[in-house]
Amino acid sequence: MQLTFNKLIIENFGPFAGKHTFLLGTGAGLNFLRGENQAEPRLGSNGAGKSKLLNALPWCLFGKTTDGLLSTDIRPWDDKGGCTEVCVMLSINDAKHVIARGAAPNHLLLDGDPV
Repeated sequence: MQLTFNKLIIENFGPFAGKHTFLLGTGAGLNFLRGENQAEPRLGSNGAGKSKLLNALPWCLFGKTTDGLLSTDIRPWDDKGGCTEVCVMLSINDAKHVIARGAAPNHLLLDGDPV
């Protein structure tokens, strides 16, 4: 069995306000992840959301982040409301699937169907 994560779509997740798309699995090798702290530029990439980006995948798949944060803890930091949603597009062998988890309201979808 071959599992490939293809795309991660994050909407209103922690520091990520609005909708952001990240392409995954575009090739073998190392990827350098850096960020730009637009709220506090003097801090450099500290606080730019790098770890939250990496925590979006396990939250979508398992309902909590690697450090144990649940749906109520990952709401947008800017407090402007809006539904938090993370979608993972993946392939198992040659079959493509979409897993979507949301908070406020809570939902979990597999290929568009509630689970």
